[in-house]
Amino acid sequence: MSETRDWRRTWWWRAAKFIGSIKLAVPVLVLATAGMIVGTYLESKYGPAVAGRLVYDSTWFAAAMAIMCVSLIFAMFVRIPWRRTHLGFVTVHIGLVVLIVGGFTSRYLRQDGSITLREGTEAHQIEMDARQVQRIALDGHQWTTLESLPLADSAKRITLAGQTLRVVDRWPNAEQHAIMLDDGPTPRHAVQVALGSTHGQMYWLMESATGEQAAEYGDITLHVLPVDADEKLIAELTTIAPDVNDDKPAAEAFFERDGQQYPVTQPGDEVMPGWRIESAAFFRSAHVGANGLEETPGGNPNPAYQVVLTDGQGTVERHYAFANFPGHMPSRTLQGDAHSDAILRIAASAHRLQTGRRLVIMRTADGKLRTILVGADGSVDDRVYDAPLPQPIDLGDGQLIAVQQITHAQQHEQWHAAPAEDSSLPLLVLQATGQAEPIYLPWRRPIPVTVGDQTITLEYGPVMIDLPFAIRLDDFRRIDYPGSSVPMAFESDISVRQGDGPWTPFSIYMNHPYEYEGWKVYQATHIGDDVSGFSVMKDPGLPMTYTGSIAVCVGLTVMFYSRTFSRGHPGVLLAPKEQGAQT
Repeated sequence: MSETRDWRRTWWWRAAKFIGSIKLAVPVLVLATAGMIVGTYLESKYGPAVAGRLVYDSTWFAAAMAIMCVSLIFAMFVRIPWRRTHLGFVTVHIGLVVLIVGGFTSRYLRQDGSITLREGTEAHQIEMDARQVQRIALDGHQWTTLESLPLADSAKRITLAGQTLRVVDRWPNAEQHAIMLDDGPTPRHAVQVALGSTHGQMYWLMESATGEQAAEYGDITLHVLPVDADEKLIAELTTIAPDVNDDKPAAEAFFERDGQQYPVTQPGDEVMPGWRIESAAFFRSAHVGANGLEETPGGNPNPAYQVVLTDGQGTVERHYAFANFPGHMPSRTLQGDAHSDAILRIAASAHRLQTGRRLVIMRTADGKLRTILVGADGSVDDRVYDAPLPQPIDLGDGQLIAVQQITHAQQHEQWHAAPAEDSSLPLLVLQATGQAEPIYLPWRRPIPVTVGDQTITLEYGPVMIDLPFAIRLDDFRRIDYPGSSVPMAFESDISVRQGDGPWTPFSIYMNHPYEYEGWKVYQATHIGDDVSGFSVMKDPGLPMTYTGSIAVCVGLTVMFYSRTFSRGHPGVLLAPKEQGAQT
């Protein structure tokens, strides 16, 4: 018979009994179970990010688990004083409470990121899944962080440098398109041409300050002259020059970034701060193949450069520049997430690559289109087009369509949302108060932004966490199954240094991570034969998860197999009225 307790007559005791009863526990348990079922489905169909946002990291799921934890604690509390037969029951409930607390600890304190290293490189920071916006400044050749602001998924506004910016949108993937507008600060003549017909591919042909920038179309060298071109320049360009030595390159290439020019030199050289040339090639008759530019034997002249850059940290970019089409400067990131923000250009000489004919395009004083076609024999066909554009330009064996011409040409880059792909470029769209134009922050690219009366540089990228050690990749190995190209295992030989201590070698492979002060470094992926990706984590809730799991197993064993420590259901002590009723 239960021992009488007068305080069990109080209202708070009845509340405690309800909180610790199955009347509350069962509905909450059903809700949590349903949430986990939905979360499992969402994770399998849409990925962990969606499941986390809608279920596991949601407020309602956290509240359900918190209520469950409180109910378990009260279920033990209302059975005080515990007897020997309570041992299994209490052990199971303590284990479940520790499991839930461990889950909350992992949710809010776990640090999980990644490191990508090329052989011979090192790092002391990890890249987190969380995102941030930084205000940065250039200190010499290095970017220095002045201010960082973590960007939550629910954030609607951010404040940096005392300026408040509204978060308009987040694009999972974006792409950039170049457009030409007639809004330049200085006169610069440009003509848009179409190949074959107005439905053909269109390009912008730009004039240069000296009138020497040339493009190629078939066997014709194209020149666009300044609006105020004098007769001396026209005569120079409409006179056939002697042939040149074809062994000499037809162009010189350089990278342009932040208003600076960096000449392309030899592979292995640092072409600009933080980026070196991995390979560089010049093509006289280039066409785009599966692996970049290729030479077309006996093809029409199409001078082009292809340069591959690397930052030594896992990022590799391929850049193209075509002498025929100076406004077409594609580039592609082959590996990694960093961006050089550089444009490859060609400084072409009009007198080096002479293919026999020339087409000089200019604008008359009254705004009409004028063309001079110089044949290989020196013949001259000078025409002025009175009709408005577009106008076909007769080349004898083909035609070129002059679509439009502008006098103050300036190239602009426009961002557009793009379908999600494997190699995506996230973009953050912001809006400053009082400004009509949105601010586009592509992933990991420093962007100068004018807000109010000041100009600041912002960067949208991952949150970076410092590690208590540095890691260097010495060698990466991929081991395939014998007789096949199917990978069997990945292994990385690394060196690790704590503080100013010596480098210590270590090998990371499946189920053999590097561990230090709660941090674990796992082999995760690889890129090619010399780039290794590591998953790095520190989870302070993991020991509680293990401890809680063991406690639940021990408690269940006691409850089912020990009559001494767990016999029947350990009931709640009754109040005197309840006791008398049962007597």
